Amino acid sequence: MSTGFIYGDLLSEDYYIVSYVSNSGDMMDGTRKQIQNSAVRISAAITASARIYMYPFLSGEDCYYTDTDSVILGNKLPEEHISNSVLGLFKLKYQIAKGYFLAPKSYCLVQEEMKDDILVHQGAGKSLATREWFEEQYKDMTSKAQMN
Repeated sequence: MSTGFIYGDLLSEDYYIVSYVSNSGDMMDGTRKQIQNSAVRISAAITASARIYMYPFLSGEDCYYTDTDSVILGNKLPEEHISNSVLGLFKLKYQIAKGYFLAPKSYCLVQEEMKDDILVHQGAGKSLATREWFEEQYKDMTSKAQMN
């Protein structure tokens, strides 16, 4: 297989997406190099665009928690920003009555209408985290209470 251009498609007036091979061929010992199928620039551009789009929501005073692909706000989003099927809009997953946010990937969401709590706690004690544990931790952030 030779190194070089495979194909290209016009995305907009000034932008193309291209496919090319840059690491094919034989190694010194006669084995073949693995073809790397990677688009770091495209994934970085998508992530940057998402951050730009989400910034007004993330920087607001009612933003309680964010993660790579989510945001928890104190106020409801306008309907024009919500859709379960339109790419680029927010998907409304939960409406919560109360939340306890202890650290990244460690929170408890108490849903409206008495539904089950959403518990997220990364680490060895994940299976032991309960709403009561989050409430106790939240009361005294200096506490080092163990999970039983």
